Amino acid sequence: MKTKKNKTYFLLLLVPVFILLLFFSQKKDILAEESLCPSYLDPDSIECLDYLRDQLSDLNNSNSNIENQLKDEAYKQLSLEEKIKYIDDQIAQTELAIQGAELEIAVFNVEIKIMEESITEIVDDISLSMQEINQIEKSVNLRLTESYKYTFIGPLEIFLNSSNLDHILRKTKYLLITKDQDVEQLTILSDKEEHLLAEEEDLSLQNAALQQVRNDLEAEQKDILVQRKELNDQKDEKSYLLSESIKKEKSLLAVLDTNRLKQGLLDEAVMTYIAEHGDEMADYGWVSTGAWIGNLGGLANGCSTGPHLHFSIDYMNSGYYHGYGQIDPWGGYLTKGPDYYWQSASGWKYYFIRSNSIRIPLSGRVILTQDHHILPRKSIDIYSLNGYGSPVYAAMSGNLFKGTDRCGDTYAVIENSSTGLRTAYFHLQ
Repeated sequence: MKTKKNKTYFLLLLVPVFILLLFFSQKKDILAEESLCPSYLDPDSIECLDYLRDQLSDLNNSNSNIENQLKDEAYKQLSLEEKIKYIDDQIAQTELAIQGAELEIAVFNVEIKIMEESITEIVDDISLSMQEINQIEKSVNLRLTESYKYTFIGPLEIFLNSSNLDHILRKTKYLLITKDQDVEQLTILSDKEEHLLAEEEDLSLQNAALQQVRNDLEAEQKDILVQRKELNDQKDEKSYLLSESIKKEKSLLAVLDTNRLKQGLLDEAVMTYIAEHGDEMADYGWVSTGAWIGNLGGLANGCSTGPHLHFSIDYMNSGYYHGYGQIDPWGGYLTKGPDYYWQSASGWKYYFIRSNSIRIPLSGRVILTQDHHILPRKSIDIYSLNGYGSPVYAAMSGNLFKGTDRCGDTYAVIENSSTGLRTAYFHLQ
């Protein structure tokens, strides 16, 4: 009973496995039936392979342009971010200037108010002094009248009115004393009034000067406010440009991702073709530029540190070993960087390689793993991101022959008597 139950469980477990196998089998058949070449080309023809390679080349160029645009956008964003930061700093400074102006205006307002109160007190003191002067002047006028009256009393009147003589003398003496006091008081009050008027005039001048300074500060504050508005407008403009650049960057990244998916499909199709038509690879004789001449090898051994292509350009009559190369590949033949795939901890940059006057001798996205070897050896080591087994192509036309190095790796050499140049390809499978 237990054995029968176990068999039932085993069969139930096989059902999903069978379904998955059927799904992947059907998917593989669908992919096999689909061809990335146009319908008018035979999927097994060399023309289909050339078409796939051309599509890959176009995609590589498109990706290179997109990466350059992405760098431009990154630089633009960095520049805009720096400008926005600078404007923010300027806005912060204008805010401080506005706050400082407001504080100074408030201080001047307090000083002006205090001075206006002082002027009011002085005006009140002047008014009070004027009232005192008027009052004293009235008293003086009355006493002058009295003095004037007693001044004209003759000796006969004094004799006839001898009973009032003592009173007249006392009053005359009083009038003389009060007259001197009135003169002294009027002098003091006049001096005080003159001093108060001078102080009022001085305070009024100071008040006018403070008012002028405050007016200047208010005008300056208005200018700062205008400046702040202009800075805010500039910041809004830069922020808009930054957001547009970020949108464009996202759009470019989306296109780049789509291209990379296409690139992966094309690479897979090329590799599939090579796997199925390996006997069609050129081994000797005349080959044209772009002809498939082998696959990337270079397993770690005494001649190689790992998968890569050792490539060189030389003169046919140089007398050097084929792998040396006296001609600089960067002298108009291939182009290095300035963009790179990765930077190691030591600072070495794995620059992307692009074609110039010759085609890149590797498929896919190609990077530099070693620059010029020990001079005068100017050969380079390059690697395809498609990895081990990536197709190797003739960088220029000529007569092809192959050989085996001491480690058992295959190498290829192409010589063109018309140009007098020789290209060498080492570490093939």
